[in-house]
Amino acid sequence: MELKDYWKLLKKNLAFIVCLALLGALCAYVLTSNFQGGHNVQKHYVLLEETVFGSGAENPVIIREPVDLTDTAVSILQTYDFKKEILKSRENLIVKKEARQVLNLQAEANQKERAFEIIETAVANFNGKAPDLFPSNEKIKLKEIGASYESLRPALDKKITTAFGFLLGAAFAIFVVGLKIYFKV
Repeated sequence: MELKDYWKLLKKNLAFIVCLALLGALCAYVLTSNFQGGHNVQKHYVLLEETVFGSGAENPVIIREPVDLTDTAVSILQTYDFKKEILKSRENLIVKKEARQVLNLQAEANQKERAFEIIETAVANFNGKAPDLFPSNEKIKLKEIGASYESLRPALDKKITTAFGFLLGAAFAIFVVGLKIYFKV
């Protein structure tokens, strides 16, 4: 077979090749739409009970005692009702127990500032609701410890993946046409 014959076969099956190429491009575009980039921010907090002595003095004495209610705090921060007040669509808040009295809060959002805001809002809401949640220990607070960690999740480029899907679909179609000719179907 000569090159002219291959071109004739490709022209003859051009509609099939174009259809599979467009189908590959469409699949790549749809799959890429579900993968979004964003920022992941992580902070560590310790669960303390604060007691303040010396109400009128310039330098009041604050005693901070560790409280072993870490599992309860994680459960509260992970509930749907607590998260729905804070999170918008495509955002996430993950709370883990790192050690006794130490919580790891991770927020995922499209912008870094929003990820920090999610964590700060979650801590403020927890600290505001702590007297109602723990009536026997009504001075419980989450206090930040250590530095925060940030990472970037890269987003897939729709143009590149769509072009790759188009080329992959076309290559698959040409392969199928070649098999069809080889087996003379």
